[in-house]
Amino acid sequence: MLEEISEARRQLTHCLAALGVIFALELILAFLYSSLLRAPGSGEFRLVLSGMRVVLCFASMPIAKRFRSIVSGQDLGDAISIMMFVEGYPKGKEPPVTWFYRVLLTNLPAFYTLYVVLLAAALIAVAYA
Repeated sequence: MLEEISEARRQLTHCLAALGVIFALELILAFLYSSLLRAPGSGEFRLVLSGMRVVLCFASMPIAKRFRSIVSGQDLGDAISIMMFVEGYPKGKEPPVTWFYRVLLTNLPAFYTLYVVLLAAALIAVAYA
């Protein structure tokens, strides 16, 4: 039982790291694409960037599926319980009183929405600069 939990923890950590890398690469590709929108003769390069973004999307699907199966198998319902599981806290224990747990993870949807709005504003600014 203990080995299964540690293996699930290890796989969940790998999934989170891989999804983070894919997310960062997608962000870089989005900025590159938007910076080339008005550049003359960049059509082929934009097609290559679009292809790379599609490949990243398809690469993230099995990783996200594995992530969801581990989360549902361990009965983890929210971001706080997922991070507590990854960090090795026992189930049912109160989360630590830190900024990460009390502010960031509890308000993750709001931070994600703010990130999307700021990203859209940055992409628009780059495209029309």
